[in-house]
Amino acid sequence: MIIDSHVHITQDGSWFGSQRSAGVEHLLDAMDSSGTELALALPLAGHISNDFVLKCCRTHSDRLIPAAACDPRSIAKKDLPETLSKFVDQGFRAIKLHPRLNGYSPIAPETLHLFEALSKQNTPLPVVMDTLFYCAHYSLPKDPAGIIHDLALTFPDVNFVFCHAAGVDAIRVGEAIRQCPNAYIDFSYTIQRYARTRIWDDLRYLCEHLDARILYGSDFPEVDLKQSVGDWQKLLEGLSEEKRTNIFSDNFRKIFIPLDT
Repeated sequence: MIIDSHVHITQDGSWFGSQRSAGVEHLLDAMDSSGTELALALPLAGHISNDFVLKCCRTHSDRLIPAAACDPRSIAKKDLPETLSKFVDQGFRAIKLHPRLNGYSPIAPETLHLFEALSKQNTPLPVVMDTLFYCAHYSLPKDPAGIIHDLALTFPDVNFVFCHAAGVDAIRVGEAIRQCPNAYIDFSYTIQRYARTRIWDDLRYLCEHLDARILYGSDFPEVDLKQSVGDWQKLLEGLSEEKRTNIFSDNFRKIFIPLDT
């Protein structure tokens, strides 16, 4: 079974001015052709609305699982508990944060307030967080692996999926989360971007030794689903069936709200 932890869909099917199609029907066709049974649909604050994603996921509840996106700066601290409870009541299974796209620091006070409020929820939603942190909007006080390590340690009751494993810092991120049981990584986009560099060997090493903490993700439509599954199959070639199953499905099931609720 293949569960994709990282896909995007848009209402008009466009994707940031590219020729790629982000339409929901195109995604479903791509899932069929690539053997992907389920996918977590990730909205993007200010770009892809929660309502649209939730509607699509309700229509295709056998294939798509909804996440809710937010920009922590847009929610007053006092309103965070109510907002998070509403996400749960509406049926969202995760919270998507994209500091680089929305232009806020991953450790800005508002971001930390969100994590603090999440940690006080009875069943905190997992956080799916972009980790390609470097951008022109802010400076980082430490390297991405250090930031990821601090977040996982500071908020042990919140499960984090750190998307893209911080790109070139993947091996450092893997070591940073090794002893943080609430921290997971996906290699979406990173596996294609750095396919012909030493990073590929780093990703392979992590799959061999940290398979219980890695989720399969494609980053559709940025990456074609058939290509994504093929690239991951190549990366995992020769690994045990247990390790492959962990990465392709079981780790997802462990950290997200049970699919039968």
